[in-house]
Amino acid sequence: MHDTAGQRARLTLNEATAAGIRVPALSGEVDADNVHLLRQALRVDGSSASRTVPDLSGLAFMDSSVIGVLAAA
Repeated sequence: MHDTAGQRARLTLNEATAAGIRVPALSGEVDADNVHLLRQALRVDGSSASRTVPDLSGLAFMDSSVIGVLAAA
């Protein structure tokens, strides 16, 4: 778990792997000030998971910078 209490908007990241799919689950808020944390979470880290599917269901707020990161991933 990665807690970003020092960021302008609080963001928590929990990672899991299910059926070979890496699932970074985010909760809180993502905006231009902390979107780099989402970008890092979507990077391939050499794990055995063949795919990454972000779980954004726990987000209370996200701005358009999230769409840019998802499109580039």
